[in-house]
Amino acid sequence: MQSQKSWAIGAARWCRRFCLILAVLTAAGCASLARPPARPQIPASLATHCQDLPPFDSYSWHDLAQAYIDLAYLYQECAAMHEALLDALSE
Repeated sequence: MQSQKSWAIGAARWCRRFCLILAVLTAAGCASLARPPARPQIPASLATHCQDLPPFDSYSWHDLAQAYIDLAYLYQECAAMHEALLDALSE
């Protein structure tokens, strides 16, 4: 009977020590959080929206062709700005 009692006391001490060590290691792990990387600075010229499309309300083929040229120009500007933004973020 005495050996069972001493075994139970020894097991309880071991369990307490184990729980204490586990709590200390857990607290130490929480104290050393990895910081997320800093967000890169985006140049102000790239942090803008693309221009709105001009309204088109004409029935002329000439006006349609001019609007198409303007649209292609606006798309090229916007695509270049987004490409520069991706290059700035990848640095």
